[in-house]
Amino acid sequence: MIFKELKLSSRGLENYVILGSSDEKILKNLSKINIFVGQNNSGKSRFLRGLSMFEEYEFIPKDFDYDGATQFANEAVKRIDEILKNHNSNTLGDIQSKFLSAVQPNSFFKPKNNSLHRLDELFSYISRTTLNNVPHNGQNMERCVETLKTYVTSQRETLNKYLEELKDKDSGKYVRMYVPVMRGLRPPRVGNHNDDDYFNRTNSDYYGGSVGSGDLTNNQIFSGLSLYENIRKRLLGSQEERKLVRDFEIFLSENFFDGEPITLIPAHDADVLTVSIGKIENKRIYELGDGIQSLIILNYPIFEFVRSRPKDSLLVFIEEPELYVHPGLQRKLLEQWQKSGYEKVQFFVTTHSNHFLDMTIDFSDMSIFKISLHGYNESYKENEFVVENLSSGDKSLLESLGVRNSSVFLSNATIWVEGISDRIYFRKFLELYLKKKGESLTYLEDTHYSFVEYGGGNLPHWSFDEDGSDDDSIDVSRIVSNIYLVADRDDTETNTSSAKAKRLAHLKKILGPKNSTVLPVRETENLITFELLSKVIASRGDSLKEKLKLDTVREKLKSEYLGHYIESKLLVGDPKKRYCSSTSKTIKNKASFAKEVCEQLKSFDELSDGAKKLTRSLYRFIVKTNTDE
Repeated sequence: MIFKELKLSSRGLENYVILGSSDEKILKNLSKINIFVGQNNSGKSRFLRGLSMFEEYEFIPKDFDYDGATQFANEAVKRIDEILKNHNSNTLGDIQSKFLSAVQPNSFFKPKNNSLHRLDELFSYISRTTLNNVPHNGQNMERCVETLKTYVTSQRETLNKYLEELKDKDSGKYVRMYVPVMRGLRPPRVGNHNDDDYFNRTNSDYYGGSVGSGDLTNNQIFSGLSLYENIRKRLLGSQEERKLVRDFEIFLSENFFDGEPITLIPAHDADVLTVSIGKIENKRIYELGDGIQSLIILNYPIFEFVRSRPKDSLLVFIEEPELYVHPGLQRKLLEQWQKSGYEKVQFFVTTHSNHFLDMTIDFSDMSIFKISLHGYNESYKENEFVVENLSSGDKSLLESLGVRNSSVFLSNATIWVEGISDRIYFRKFLELYLKKKGESLTYLEDTHYSFVEYGGGNLPHWSFDEDGSDDDSIDVSRIVSNIYLVADRDDTETNTSSAKAKRLAHLKKILGPKNSTVLPVRETENLITFELLSKVIASRGDSLKEKLKLDTVREKLKSEYLGHYIESKLLVGDPKKRYCSSTSKTIKNKASFAKEVCEQLKSFDELSDGAKKLTRSLYRFIVKTNTDE
């Protein structure tokens, strides 16, 4: 089960204040992946370890109507109490003394100990109740029992629905896995792969030696040093154990190494793993890049857990997962954590990586929390740390780390787009095109290419001339090379004398047709086909007008402001400004709308001709810049 909200225990977190929370210290808006950022000594690693130390978690489950379930339980208790009082039967068996008092209103969930389970016991008790098997005093006992049973019968289906939804979420244990910053696959003492010095040091310093050794216990520290012995034992074990190692090798190959075959060998004459990757054979782990060690450490224990304990939930706490890992592989790591098979795994990580933060806009189930010492004003005590939930677009995230978006310096190609939504669309277009060509692992974002959001209104401030003749503009060639620029057409086709029309004509002349595109439609949103737009509208619960001239609609979709056109011409009823921006006629919340569109996109063939043409141009540009190096 994934946490939506978490009530903080006092152990280790007494000096933390959650902005926007009550005195109970509730960490809200949790997601599949939760990222904690802050300057050095801001308290984020201490906070991460504190979360991992909880003896019992009190939480609100994600993807479950816990508020509705709690309200149902409270109303049931109230009704049963009323029935007893109406019949002067407060002492009917153990209903009042044992059951009703146990069904307490719960603002937070405790596995197998919450109001729904207590209510289930109460309903079952009432169903079995007769005047012969329960003590009682008062009048109208028979009528009271009959009324109670009638009520329980009427509510049983609803209770069973909640219990069934909760069954999978409440069936297992919570295993906690802490991956410290002090980790690696090379033991600090030469010739010794049996003693996990990193584990011992971390356990002693931070956990007071309370964490037991062994694989996948209820609270585990995984430093990587135990991996040699773990794999050795599995390869010498049963067929199922050997298969797990082989499956992990395939997993690494397919998800991180472009399908190159990988073999992990705990050689008997070495104290470290020997690794083969493609044509690179039998290399000791220290002969390969440190990034490979990091990927193995960050993936193996989670992979092993998911395979060996599918019914249980795993909470993973990782310090700085980006260490030694290239931005392109950082993206692959985040993608892997959100894939199917990891439904019962929730991540809590600290990071100094601006690349991790850049990527949060691309993933729907991620939350960011900023931690700082002393808070933001004098109302906080001197030794208090403040935790604040931030949006992925908050500039203070990067400012607090003292970094800027620099992934473009590590990529061979840069695709310049007007904004976030364009980036979301074009990434999806490329993904579908590569899939259609059977090249899903060939070209990776932040490795082979990166997006740069220049902002339409800011385009005049950039100079794309090789001689940098405009002294007042920023010379792009000094920042990046290999540029492909995509610009919205807007109304430049009809208003050829406008400043933007002249600017786009100039850029097209400088960059050439192989390095630039002016969209054949008003904005990127206008590339969407009517069929795809219909799916998005239906997914929102809105209805299209029955009589639409589709040829006219398809033509209008290319040139009209999309938000205004949807609301004024396509929909039945009052859409309540769900599509049209209040400040313009274009789409409201462009990034969110783009994600909805991309969720509906399943194949490259569903794209419009304009979108297909643009995607092929981007692909050719990426191929060229990555083969001429």
